[in-house]
Amino acid sequence: FHLYPKYNVLLTTNKEMGFGMPVFEAACHGTTFIVPKGSGVCPFFKNKVDGHFFEENNIKDISKYLGILTTNKKLAKQMGLSAYKKASSYTWQKHVNKILSVINY
Repeated sequence: FHLYPKYNVLLTTNKEMGFGMPVFEAACHGTTFIVPKGSGVCPFFKNKVDGHFFEENNIKDISKYLGILTTNKKLAKQMGLSAYKKASSYTWQKHVNKILSVINY
C-alpha cells in the first residue's frame, strides 16, 4: 500500500465484477486509475475526473490514457486528489450506520 503514492496511475486491465479493492485502495492514497468500464468500483467515481474508464480489451484507449497520466503528472495528481476525496468519504462507521438504518427501518 505504501507504493501507491509513488506512482501516477494504477492500471487494471481486467473488469473486476466484484468491488475492485485495488482501485479503491489506490484512490484512498491519492492515486488515479485506469479501469475497464463496468468494474465494481465505477459507480463510486466519475470517468475522466477521478480516473479513466475504457472498454475492456481496448488497447488503444489504455495506451492513450497511460500516455496522458504518465506524462502529465499535474493532471494525474489532480485526478488522484479527486478520487481520494470520494474514496475517503466512505468509512466503515458510515457503512455500518447505513446498514443499521435499513435494519431499524
